[in-house]
Amino acid sequence: MIHPKFVDLVIHLDDKDVALLKQYVQSRMAGQSSLMKTFMYVINKKSDVSLINSASVINKAIFTHVKDKVVSNHLSTLFQLAEEWMIQEQLKSEKFTAENLLLKWQKKKGLLYLSEQTARTLEKNLIAQKEYDLEKMQVYLNLLNYHLIQNDNKIKDHPQDSIKQLLKGYHESVKAQYLIFKTELENLMSIHHGDFSSDVDMIEQISALIPETELTQIIAQLHRLVIHDEMGALYHLKDVLIAHHIDDKSQLHYIITSYCYQRVMRLWSKGKHNDLALANELFNYAISYNIFTKNGKIPSAAFHTFVTQSAFYSKDYEQTEHFIQTWINKVDTTKKEATIALARAQNCLYTERYEEIFQYTWRSDFDTFNQKNLAQGIHLIATFMFREKEKEVFENTLNLSLLFLKRNKLKMSNHIYESYKNLCGFMNLVHKNKQVALDTFKPIIYRSWCEKVLKDRL
Repeated sequence: MIHPKFVDLVIHLDDKDVALLKQYVQSRMAGQSSLMKTFMYVINKKSDVSLINSASVINKAIFTHVKDKVVSNHLSTLFQLAEEWMIQEQLKSEKFTAENLLLKWQKKKGLLYLSEQTARTLEKNLIAQKEYDLEKMQVYLNLLNYHLIQNDNKIKDHPQDSIKQLLKGYHESVKAQYLIFKTELENLMSIHHGDFSSDVDMIEQISALIPETELTQIIAQLHRLVIHDEMGALYHLKDVLIAHHIDDKSQLHYIITSYCYQRVMRLWSKGKHNDLALANELFNYAISYNIFTKNGKIPSAAFHTFVTQSAFYSKDYEQTEHFIQTWINKVDTTKKEATIALARAQNCLYTERYEEIFQYTWRSDFDTFNQKNLAQGIHLIATFMFREKEKEVFENTLNLSLLFLKRNKLKMSNHIYESYKNLCGFMNLVHKNKQVALDTFKPIIYRSWCEKVLKDRL
């Protein structure tokens, strides 16, 4: 359903944000009674605001002699005010960006004394923060550039060391950004079959000309983890995060933390480690820094990862059920009951309550393809566990799963596709009582379950 932009925004705001936005709108629109009436109607309907799909719905609810166009204009004005508020809120969280903008404004207006004071304060604050942050680094370089080149001075009047410091900083920044691009491009090629090889070659040629620094070495470790699955790189990056070498409010921190958690689970599925303590440590770390939330909501894919983590480590059905009930209202989903059902199916899988799985996996009304894929995989495992009693049911489900994978291959990464395909191959061999070497199935999803199946055969 398509909503007015302001209504769509309110859908994604939590109660704290709504209160702050209300304060801002009231401060800007005092005396604008009809506009404030529109605003209050939308936020007071927040629990079912998704039903407000047009200006006419609001008009019929709160006005009697107003045209729909007037209400539509109110919604446009409110969205513009909301955009201004969002910018201000973002600037509050990016202190250095705000100070840098202030410096530019002061210089533009010829307030040289004030601009010098702002520059000194900004430089002092930037130097005081030792953690790595690429955005902060760029602000600092802009500040040096202002001092050395743009500050109505001649560059020859500055010491050579200062000029070299500026150039060294720019080189480090360029190499760091290039290494991140290289990692992302190579990862995209492995997932979506795109071809960025010429771009990667160019990045490598340019990067080779720039000396290594501690920061670029950290990002090089990220490349080794993401592209080459190196466990040593994972341990190194975990130590970097725990030691707070990266600013935890930076984009770099988000990128490294996200990849570390994703890869610790992927490397487990590939059989490259069995360090459950490491996986749990990275999970708790990511949770503590809200790595998985978007707009105050948890994406459904992240929620199901949480459920897996809880059930896998605790093996306690009631504990994971409590976890599901605690977090479900924070999940970004329009299919709450289906999402709960899938989470309970996961819980049943990891606590070996296989017979109960069927009551949760029969449905198809999920929000995302990821959920549908997850459900069909768990359902397949449940039929496998009862294959001796229901042989045909399992064999039909296995064939349907393989057909599902074939039809939807382009919707998955290579890793996910191969993981599920190998799970089907593993089940087929076990079902036929053939010799199975789990190491030949890499990657494979539900590796720990597969290990238990083989152990129970002995």
